[in-house]
Amino acid sequence: MTRWERIGETTTWGRYLADIERRTIMRAWNLLGKVGKALEVGCGGGRWSQLLADRGWDMTCIDVDADDLSLCQRRIPTAKCVLASPRDEFLPCGDAAIDLLLCIEVVPVIESAWFIRETRRVLTDGGLLVGVFINGHSLRGVVSRRKEHLIGREGHARFYRASYGSFKEQLTESGFKVLDEESFCWGPFRRDSNSPFVPLWSSMERALHLNRVVTKGPWVAFIACKGVTVSGSTHAAPQVSPRGAA
Repeated sequence: MTRWERIGETTTWGRYLADIERRTIMRAWNLLGKVGKALEVGCGGGRWSQLLADRGWDMTCIDVDADDLSLCQRRIPTAKCVLASPRDEFLPCGDAAIDLLLCIEVVPVIESAWFIRETRRVLTDGGLLVGVFINGHSLRGVVSRRKEHLIGREGHARFYRASYGSFKEQLTESGFKVLDEESFCWGPFRRDSNSPFVPLWSSMERALHLNRVVTKGPWVAFIACKGVTVSGSTHAAPQVSPRGAA
C-alpha cells in the first residue's frame, strides 16, 4: 500500500474520507449505466483504478511518482500506466476517448489552468468527471493558511488556495453540468486521526446538512457531465436522481 491508502484503510478519519470518495465514484458509474474507458489522473498505487478495473473498466492510469505507478501496474496488469511530469499540461488520451475521468485529491492538477480544457477534450459527450476539490474558501482553509503564516511557511503549502465556487463556474462556462456534489472533511481531525469522536462528528455533519454547504465546504466531492454537443449547440446533461437513490 501507499501511505495514503494505508491511512484510508486503517484510521478512523481516513476511512471516513475514503468512503465518501468511493461512494462518489460508484455513483458516477451508476449514472453512466455502462462500463467503458476510464482515466485516473494522479492514480497513486491504483486503489480507485482497481475499484473500476475489477468491474470491467478499461483503465488508463497516470502519475508523477514512478514507484506508485509501478505498484498500480502490478495491481492492474491490464491498465495502461503512464508516467507523467509535473510540467505536463495535457492528458495522454485522444479526443473524446474517455467515458469517466477521476481526479481525486490531486490539487496541482485540478487547480491548473489547463485541466478543465483537457478534460473536455478527452471526455466523450455525456462523459463524467469525478473529482475531489480542496476548497480554500472554507473555515478549514482559513485555519490552514493562518497556521502556515504563524509558522513562517506562508506560500509554501499546496492546499487550500483555490475556491471551489470559482472552479465550478469555470466548469459551467466550459460546457459541464455538475450533477452531484457533497462537502465533507468539516471535522477538526488530522488525516491519520483515530479519534473516537469521528463517527459522532460525521453523523453531526449529516444531521446539520453540512454536506450540502458546498461553497464553504472544506473538501468537495463532485460529479460533472460534459454536455452533449450537436451542431454547435450544447445540450443539457440528464437530471440526476436524489442522493442515495443510485
